[in-house]
Amino acid sequence: MKKLLVLTATVLLLVIQAYSQNEVRIGIGASFGMNFVISSDGPAGLLNLSQFYVPINFTKNFRCEPFFYYYNSNSAYQTETGSKKIEKDETGIALGTGIFYCFDANKSTVPYLGLKFGYGSNSSSSNASSSDFEDSQSIIMLSGVIGGDYFFSPNFSLGAEVNLNYQSYGEPTEKSGTSEVKFKEYSKAQISTSAMIIARIYF
Repeated sequence: MKKLLVLTATVLLLVIQAYSQNEVRIGIGASFGMNFVISSDGPAGLLNLSQFYVPINFTKNFRCEPFFYYYNSNSAYQTETGSKKIEKDETGIALGTGIFYCFDANKSTVPYLGLKFGYGSNSSSSNASSSDFEDSQSIIMLSGVIGGDYFFSPNFSLGAEVNLNYQSYGEPTEKSGTSEVKFKEYSKAQISTSAMIIARIYF
């Protein structure tokens, strides 16, 4: 939680400093996409993915973009014997920033590539006919990004983006019934890809 607060303060400081520079352009943005998780057990399916942005164009070629990240997934499946139906709900949130190099293509089209990094938390809950189960843990994320914007006007763009994501999970807390267990020796890494459509408005 302390890391998240420090990251939030850093993002706010960047925005305040950017407003003091005349050449800097600041906007807001939102995206919707899908995240395909690749786990050690094989592909784990698609997750709905939404992000909200504050793009800060320091120059025409350099963009810093703080973001808020949210995803949610709901699934239901039967046990191998078919005797139980298990429902699972998974939610994740994170705060971070992206750093991008924007290429000079033409006035309307701006391809870019860069990196995103963030810190957040992930929680999931499962319930079956006989028991309930919950777990939560922190996440550190690093993503390689390639994308592009099409500017319909100087103040509005619509673009697409593809990410290759590395996620490192921290020590989880798990609850089952009335008991709570914290694992002291635990680490987990996950690779995923995501694709999204992004709308940005500049002031």
